[in-house]
Amino acid sequence: MTSIDYSAAKFWLDIAHWLALIAIGVWTYLRTRDNENASAVKAVAVELADFIRASNLANQEQNQRLTVMEETVKHLPTAREQSELREEVASLAAGLEGMGTLLKRVEHQTQLIHQHLLSNK
Repeated sequence: MTSIDYSAAKFWLDIAHWLALIAIGVWTYLRTRDNENASAVKAVAVELADFIRASNLANQEQNQRLTVMEETVKHLPTAREQSELREEVASLAAGLEGMGTLLKRVEHQTQLIHQHLLSNK
């Protein structure tokens, strides 16, 4: 019988063994990196959700403040109405000035009547 030389087969099995170990190492590295990426993406997603929640609360508060301001401004006079009010106030001021002069004359006449009545007694 012929003897079979197993040393060549052992060499090729060792190479296959090392290649398998390297392939498993690369696969493990890539798999862990995917897990790290997934955890990083989850962390960013949580931060984004928190930011969106905080932004929504801030927007609600701003919307409430804006609604209150709009209701307040709604009752303010327009530019045309303000112009009309200025004209009315100016007219009233002129009328009061005229009445002031008239009241001075009435007071003067009242003083004359008073002096006349006092001097005739």
